[in-house]
Amino acid sequence: MGSPPSEQTPGYVYGLLGVFVFHHTLDKKRQGHLTSATSVFVLAITLAAWVGRVPVSSMASEADPALWTLVLELLLGGVFLLGLESLVVDLFPLRYLDGSRIEVWSKLAWVGLFGVALFALIHVLLSPGSGCVGHTDNVGLRPVVIGLFVGFGLFSVAFWAYFRYRPARNVPAPG
Repeated sequence: MGSPPSEQTPGYVYGLLGVFVFHHTLDKKRQGHLTSATSVFVLAITLAAWVGRVPVSSMASEADPALWTLVLELLLGGVFLLGLESLVVDLFPLRYLDGSRIEVWSKLAWVGLFGVALFALIHVLLSPGSGCVGHTDNVGLRPVVIGLFVGFGLFSVAFWAYFRYRPARNVPAPG
């Protein structure tokens, strides 16, 4: 039989104790090295999903494809799309993102990883023949899209700079 309810300890208590006992911080070099290795792993999985999607996509485009083919194509496409986009955003060298940890460890490694991820994003997702970007024959839309992109970028930098460089407010101490 089991123990009375008052003597049973929930499993998450052991997890909390383990966190407190084994918790330690890594130095900047080791943290940057592990973060860059994780980023390389995510990039490899992402590119493997992209390569693996090619034969599955041709099978899914046949007449009356099997359900598993459609589901597999959807999963591989989702892994590729989400993996690549999240990797590019995560490699920005901002304080709470992984790019800052890699940049502190090695600027060359950060430039290499960010460059490869950004190249893959632009080459695969944003090229006109990829099917991810809508096709337009109207050349007049290109300046509008570029203008919106540049405007959003300038707004984002201004928003960040306002909160980053504004002077600290003097708040009176209570009591």
